[in-house]
Amino acid sequence: MTQAQADEQCDAFGPALAPYLARLPLEGSGVVMADTQNLVLQSGMSLEQLKNTAAVCLFSGYRRDRMDVALSAALILAGAGRRPYGELVGHHLAQGLGTGRSVPHAQDWYNVAVRALEAGAEPAFAPGQPERTALIKAASAQLSGAALVQPVPASGGKAKLPVLGTE
Repeated sequence: MTQAQADEQCDAFGPALAPYLARLPLEGSGVVMADTQNLVLQSGMSLEQLKNTAAVCLFSGYRRDRMDVALSAALILAGAGRRPYGELVGHHLAQGLGTGRSVPHAQDWYNVAVRALEAGAEPAFAPGQPERTALIKAASAQLSGAALVQPVPASGGKAKLPVLGTE
């Protein structure tokens, strides 16, 4: 499949999930996620296939600045059991990207991600960054006007970068 073909197929995510995206600033994560899970179960796709498709569409949406596609993909990933992607839903709600802005619902979705990470789920981003949970908590707290506390990197401030073979 070409990138253009993938983008075209991913563009269907926006309209298909538009009713769910419209509800994000109005309803709590539990309600929207339960309905998203029903959609996932009725999709006719295996859970793994749906997660892979949503991951591709997440990239496609962000690459092309199609926030409805990216947010829809993040919502599908969270609904398909990848709760740390609630961080993205929270970010979209905090900024009003692809949906209406809602600080309380943004914090609710950030908490979905935090609870999953604290329970040992694999992070959506930066898996080698144990301070990710503290960063999400700080972003959520700042939405309410709390002072931004900088999480201290667990690695003593040194970033862990991948080492790729060049031979």
